[in-house]
Amino acid sequence: ASTFSGNATVSGGVIINEDGGDNDFRVESENKTHMLFVNAGSDKIGIGTDDPLEFMHSKNSGSNYFVLESTGGSSIITMNSDTGDDCKLIFTEGDYDEMRGGSLEKAEIVYQGWSNQLEIETKEEEPIVFGTDGETALTLDSSQNATFEGLTFIQDGAVGAPGIAFENDTNTGMYRIQADNLALSTAGTI
Repeated sequence: ASTFSGNATVSGGVIINEDGGDNDFRVESENKTHMLFVNAGSDKIGIGTDDPLEFMHSKNSGSNYFVLESTGGSSIITMNSDTGDDCKLIFTEGDYDEMRGGSLEKAEIVYQGWSNQLEIETKEEEPIVFGTDGETALTLDSSQNATFEGLTFIQDGAVGAPGIAFENDTNTGMYRIQADNLALSTAGTI
């Protein structure tokens, strides 16, 4: 092992662990011994941890923020599964080791590649709430009830395609004929 102190300048590429041995790579910061850690034996990367539990694992004793900043273009996070499996964003509470069994999951956003469907789900029958600026606009509860706050706007529709219709009978429902006039249609007729 070699130890260097002071500054180093390298012109050209740098390859660490060229032979692919079980030789870990670690970068220290002023306050963390494992600010960046590559576990060569498990093929995992740790940020702030010497024991990464997944391909990339970030751990911090305080808040843990990831910042993507663009000074001229988009900032994009992409999740991809080449096999059509799910892509998930999981929200948990508690220690990650305990969470790995799924018992501490609180909510998840799942894209099901096989069905091309996006799901938002909470655990323990908690509602899903949508809103802006701290104000609730829509609440979906565990009984599949939807509660709208404020005004709800629906397309006018027409006799053959009413603005409020049924999933398995789309030409039956209610539509707006003109200002201050509503009509019901069944089978696409009044």
